[in-house]
Amino acid sequence: MDTTQILGGMFRIAEAFMPRERETTHPFDLIENEEWIKVYVEIPGISSQDLSVDFFNNKVKIVGIKSIYSLEGGFEVKQKKIRDEDLKLDISLPLAVTNRNNVRVAVDKGVLCISINKAAEAQNSFTMKVGECPRDEA
Repeated sequence: MDTTQILGGMFRIAEAFMPRERETTHPFDLIENEEWIKVYVEIPGISSQDLSVDFFNNKVKIVGIKSIYSLEGGFEVKQKKIRDEDLKLDISLPLAVTNRNNVRVAVDKGVLCISINKAAEAQNSFTMKVGECPRDEA
């Protein structure tokens, strides 16, 4: 074994013990039928006022700030079992959302529900006739 292999092995071992940004995943379901696409996201501890839901093309970006309790008034944490990570989630949709009137967003029992009217969004599609490219005139 040469020095390069030894050093490479040492770096891989060191990387395993280095602190990393904790990757979080928030469970979600995406279901659809002929008329609707529905996305359900678990959001425990996040109120509807602390949520933003943004659409761009076929992506929905969901951001939520988790605020379960405050430490104001001299409180200090003695035991911590509740995860306090904020929600940051990008979901790819099977179609591009083009009209806010075709979307409903609601929260019920700690679950965010996004309903997209697929049939109405399909009316926004169009076809272009292909012609020749214009030539630059000199």
